[in-house]
Amino acid sequence: MKLLVFLLAIAVVYGQNEKTCIHSNHDQIVADKVVQKVYQDMHKGRGPDEPISETDIAFEFVAKFNTDFNFLEVTRHEFISRWEHVYRDVPGFAAYIFEHLDVTADGKLTVDDAAGVITAIDSNKDGVATGREFELWMLDLYHNCREVGWYHGDKN
Repeated sequence: MKLLVFLLAIAVVYGQNEKTCIHSNHDQIVADKVVQKVYQDMHKGRGPDEPISETDIAFEFVAKFNTDFNFLEVTRHEFISRWEHVYRDVPGFAAYIFEHLDVTADGKLTVDDAAGVITAIDSNKDGVATGREFELWMLDLYHNCREVGWYHGDKN
């Protein structure tokens, strides 16, 4: 009985976690399929070796995720709600993704975050982020609970 109460308490605490890097999806869509959808939504009709620009990042995650008609920024709440609706990931995991896109760590996504996201995506550090690098970056986030800032050398 004590074990059951203990496990229930852990479940309640874990369930209240505002952010989690453990992927969970309302429709049981596996991480690779979610990443593929995100990639396709942003990189429509282009080859995997074609570059992704700051404009692509800003359009995909700021303009398209905006719900309050303030087209210059997307709040954390807007992002989480839209990510959950479109990609069906649970809110805690959407918050984890948001934190990696919010490079300026100001609680909102703006065009100011786009350059930092490009830097994070550019795995070979040649100054160009490609569709393939974006997909690999997203897969890494989905599969390897990364601390915010790890791609800038802040944390390992």
